[in-house]
Amino acid sequence: MAFIALATLTAFFNLDMLGDYYASWGVPGLLRALISALAGVFLPFVVLPLGAVSIGSAIENGTVRVLLSKPLRRRDFFLGTLLSDISAVFIGATLYLATLVAYALHLGAPLSKTLELGLAFGSLLFLSLVQYLALGYLLSAFMRGRKGLLASLLLAFAVPISVVAVYPSFDVLARKALFVPSPLLQHIVLGMAVSPKSELPPKPVGEILNYPGNLALLVVPTLVYLAVSWLKFRRADLR
Repeated sequence: MAFIALATLTAFFNLDMLGDYYASWGVPGLLRALISALAGVFLPFVVLPLGAVSIGSAIENGTVRVLLSKPLRRRDFFLGTLLSDISAVFIGATLYLATLVAYALHLGAPLSKTLELGLAFGSLLFLSLVQYLALGYLLSAFMRGRKGLLASLLLAFAVPISVVAVYPSFDVLARKALFVPSPLLQHIVLGMAVSPKSELPPKPVGEILNYPGNLALLVVPTLVYLAVSWLKFRRADLR
């Protein structure tokens, strides 16, 4: 509920940016602003801690022991918790996307282009957030309580800033950022690849999705984080 509320609130915070870009550069600027807004800068601050406390807190407060005393396997508990968190992320991201797209259309953006960009970057945003969630699960599997929560906040805040500071050049950032466990950086790189300048019309969505390695580097780490988290949880001492 906290994530869904924050996603909707963040969308309203970005409406002013859509209006400013439209006033300065017209429809091309509005579409570029839609891409920038869909980076979802603040959303990882909820998603990563959400994953970081999911497993660890359930072990600490004894919830896992109570549930597993019933005819319930560890795999069922892990998958049930994961699916519920992913569902919350999907609902929040959908509301966030719908609010931005609706306002862009209200300002005068073309319907087909706006929906095309919204769906493309909304999908990338969702995959990015799920990767943050998976990274939180990984932290939760190895750290409990405040340690996992603090580590998640550090990754959500410090890593993107550090990488951008070290690699200010876009070309270098595009090569290096995709190998850092920070999906937000991947989303920023994709947005920069689409339209480096606000006055330029965005490139075709097909070119966006063909950007080297973007989808693989959003999906593969997610699967790795979840696999390691599950293996650790399966062997964990729940006492």
